[in-house]
Amino acid sequence: MRGQLNLRGQINLRGKLNLRGGQLNFRGQLNLRGQLNLRGQLNLRGQLNLREQLNWRGQLNLRGQLNLREQLNWRGQLNLRGQLNLRGQLNLRGQLNLSVQLNLRGNLNLRGHLNLRGQLNLRGQLNLRGQLNLRGQLNFRGQLNLRGQLNLRGQLNLRGQLNLRGQLNLRGQLNLRGQLNLRGQLN
Repeated sequence: MRGQLNLRGQINLRGKLNLRGGQLNFRGQLNLRGQLNLRGQLNLRGQLNLREQLNWRGQLNLRGQLNLREQLNWRGQLNLRGQLNLRGQLNLRGQLNLSVQLNLRGNLNLRGHLNLRGQLNLRGQLNLRGQLNLRGQLNFRGQLNLRGQLNLRGQLNLRGQLNLRGQLNLRGQLNLRGQLNLRGQLN
């Protein structure tokens, strides 16, 4: 599909949805079993339930809830006001702006910036090349690999291993049960 698609209500889709060079405006609930390939802009107010794979190039503005089982591949900018529940893997090249809660069971691979105001609950592995800005709470079980800068205003609860090459700026509380490997500067 090319162009603009405006949807209201509930949509159940089994198969593949391809959107190139257009805009998808959605209000309601979207249930997808299959693959969603999108190049363009998605504006979502409501709930997106996805079982399979989401491939994205562009911008996503979400007010609501995104539930994903499998893999999310992202190139662009993600603005989320609501809740993101992910069981699988998140691969991001770009910027991730979160304003509430992110629940992740799996791996988060990020090249770019992660700006979080709220709570991040992660069970798995976080690989970050870039900058992590956190205002709120980060609960982490697993391994955190960071090349760049970590700016924390709030609380970091870590059970596992933190590997940091760069700079750690901390205004708040760091609770660590495990190992901290730092090559760089701690402020």
